[in-house]
Amino acid sequence: MKMLPREVVEASSLEIFKVSLGIYLAALLGNGLIITTIACDQHLHTPMYFFLLSLSLLVIPPAVNPLIYSMRSQDLKNGLKKLMSG
Repeated sequence: MKMLPREVVEASSLEIFKVSLGIYLAALLGNGLIITTIACDQHLHTPMYFFLLSLSLLVIPPAVNPLIYSMRSQDLKNGLKKLMSG
């Protein structure tokens, strides 16, 4: 099996990262607009829009604070405990 040159792998990885970041930021912006619109307009305080607001809020916390979601790793927890204990 023939391996790809290192430059090709790095370039394709960078392109995949750029596309993924663009999609993620677009989704984050869209969810932010949904949250802002529903919170500001009193006519949108109905059960349907409350449900939409709830779905939008599910995506925002991992984007705002990724450290909390990375705490699932036991190695990171142990390292932080060791750092805090001195």
